[in-house]
Amino acid sequence: MLNVGGGFPTPYLEAKIPELEAYFTAINDAWENNCTLEGCELVCEPGRALVDSSVSIVTQVKHRRIEDVVYLNDGVYGGFMEQIFSPIEMPLRFYKTDREICGPTRPFVAFGPTCDSLDKFAYELPLVESIAEGDWIEFGLQGGYGSSTATQFNGFTSQDYVLVDEGFITE
Repeated sequence: MLNVGGGFPTPYLEAKIPELEAYFTAINDAWENNCTLEGCELVCEPGRALVDSSVSIVTQVKHRRIEDVVYLNDGVYGGFMEQIFSPIEMPLRFYKTDREICGPTRPFVAFGPTCDSLDKFAYELPLVESIAEGDWIEFGLQGGYGSSTATQFNGFTSQDYVLVDEGFITE
């Protein structure tokens, strides 16, 4: 068996990626033209492309500073560990307790809850200008990668899960 890995990409914000068919065609062509092992099976792991829209991470703003800095109840030691290695800009939605918040956005520096200097997003988050303490931010297209890398550093955990019937869908 030859496993060519996976992690096929998904169309995150501003991402310019080929259609999945282009990847599969290239892999298949290389396989057919180069594999000489009789009875060997080709496998791949779809990864992100299969599960991207299946999970969102919802965080709460614990503090907002005047200079466009926010502190969230989750960070790189929780559901956003991937931000250290691959700063993927995810689609965002914003909520007050009972409604979605819309409006102009601007860049914010975002920190997680641990008081560790590494617990910071690798890029400035485009948050709605009116974002305030107690508001919620939904980070879409997390797939299986948020909870699978979460730690319990400094006593913070990412362990609450809820089922949502209709989430982020990329077009």
